[in-house]
Amino acid sequence: MAENNGELSEDDIIINDQDGLPNVHPNLIPEAEIDSPEHQTDDEFEDLPTSLIVTNIHDSVFTSQDKKRELEDLFKIYDSDVTFQWLRSFRRLRVNFHTAFAAASARIQLHQYKINESIITCYFAQPVTPVKNPNLQPPAPYKQFLISPPASPPLDWEPRAEGEPIINHDLLAALATLTPGGSHELHPPSPGQPAIVVHTALGGAASGAKPR
Repeated sequence: MAENNGELSEDDIIINDQDGLPNVHPNLIPEAEIDSPEHQTDDEFEDLPTSLIVTNIHDSVFTSQDKKRELEDLFKIYDSDVTFQWLRSFRRLRVNFHTAFAAASARIQLHQYKINESIITCYFAQPVTPVKNPNLQPPAPYKQFLISPPASPPLDWEPRAEGEPIINHDLLAALATLTPGGSHELHPPSPGQPAIVVHTALGGAASGAKPR
């Protein structure tokens, strides 16, 4: 992390150099350093990554050192100091160049190139997006006080009073007019729907409960 005086230490966020990105987020670099000659370049390919992802590699290449060397020699034509990362599980190869110009040249010349019983495809590697804080931050305390009971309610928080019950007097009056033990049609039948009939229960001893 950065020191209190604003200087950056070696423990700051490190971005993969092979992707062509700086080790420090541009927001952390003072403006004077960004405008200095050290940060200026005439390379028109500076916005491109310096790594390629090679896909559609034949399975036999991963088990043969000669075929691996044959594929690696194709990319060494554009950069003699190129490095390789073989990803057998994904049938892919990551090729890391020292300059974006070499990566772009290899991408143009070797894309859809037929070698070792397959036609390989070359894509620019996705650059890593730099961030200021690499640590996972806790979630914002928005509405966390709704936990019952609230462990740490915010300032001036008060529980909401329970609302008054809603009484439908028309419904109660309609229920009171129903005759016990009778049938009441609430909705007449139609060609596509049956009728809705309510059968009320008998009250008191008439319902079958005989006093002893």
